[in-house]
Amino acid sequence: GLPERHTLHTKPYEFSHTLQYPLAHSHKSEIMQDEQMLMNQVKQEAAGQYLQELFESVRSKCFEKCVTRPSSSLSSSEQKCLSNCCDRYVEATAVVSQAVMTHVSSSGGMQ
Repeated sequence: GLPERHTLHTKPYEFSHTLQYPLAHSHKSEIMQDEQMLMNQVKQEAAGQYLQELFESVRSKCFEKCVTRPSSSLSSSEQKCLSNCCDRYVEATAVVSQAVMTHVSSSGGMQ
């Protein structure tokens, strides 16, 4: 005969929220609060990841640009170059971030 078929039945809410939420929510407002807390957690983690990537990018690009002959210490010109490079990188990132935020707020969200 044919092999026996098994079907897994789950409630959609239980399936999508098993890791974060208790299953016995009785009020919609509690669910909405939990979802908001989860969104805030995701936003914080994304911001941390963004800062880590920004730091790595600035560090590698500015080092490559400014440190021509690596040694045990930085020369004063290398220090000045690194400082200026980091400042410019942060300023450029702020301008781009502001432009993105302006676009998002004027268009009603990401597209």
